Amino acid sequence: MGRAATVLLPAFLGALAMLAAGCPSGPFGARPEIRGLTEGGEGRDTVTVSFDLRDEDLSAASVRVEYTTGGDWSPATLATTTLGEFSAGVVTGLRPGTEWAACDLGWDTLADAVGAAGPVTVMLRLTPLDADGEGEPKEITIAVDNFLAEVALDEDEVIFGNVLAGAQNPADESLHISNSGSVGTTLNWTVSVEYQGTASDWLTVSPNQGSATTETDAVTLSADPLGSSLGVGTYTATVTVAV
Repeated sequence: MGRAATVLLPAFLGALAMLAAGCPSGPFGARPEIRGLTEGGEGRDTVTVSFDLRDEDLSAASVRVEYTTGGDWSPATLATTTLGEFSAGVVTGLRPGTEWAACDLGWDTLADAVGAAGPVTVMLRLTPLDADGEGEPKEITIAVDNFLAEVALDEDEVIFGNVLAGAQNPADESLHISNSGSVGTTLNWTVSVEYQGTASDWLTVSPNQGSATTETDAVTLSADPLGSSLGVGTYTATVTVAV
């Protein structure tokens, strides 16, 4: 036992000296790798990219995420990740092993004002790195368009209230539609009604289509329980505004 201790001690000290001198941290000095970089979603708002990551020397790793529209590379503003943690353009705290690990991350293209003035083709680059250095970068081309109209509703529920037999129909209610999308876009909207249950045709909307830029459009909702001969009960319909 004494001999074993005497032999191992210099080797241990030698290993410490190698680490202090900046030699590879892992058993092989391998750098992290990325494969299978793909993009999903609609090319707007938060764009999701998926990839696989591994590091054969089991080192702690990170992934630098950058984009360009033809000029210099800029750090991508990240919104989500399924592995590790994210900060300004970097996913950190990754502990990949020798097997490929899947990761999805979300890039907030709105925060980076990409495609804010119209459709644009952008290159996204992911560079894996650990204490041994940078691995091979992977790039993907993404079409981004954030110059889009967006539906905004002032109301998410409208209640007409109780109607007594022989009384008048309830007063009309309103649904207010506006465009919360990019400045300069036009929101072309249509309204449809879907009834829950067997009763139908007791609700009308007017108008059922229109367009909005910066103004707010009002749609009148009219309930006709008396003319529709509805019995005692509660009746529900879903009003959908589509573009």
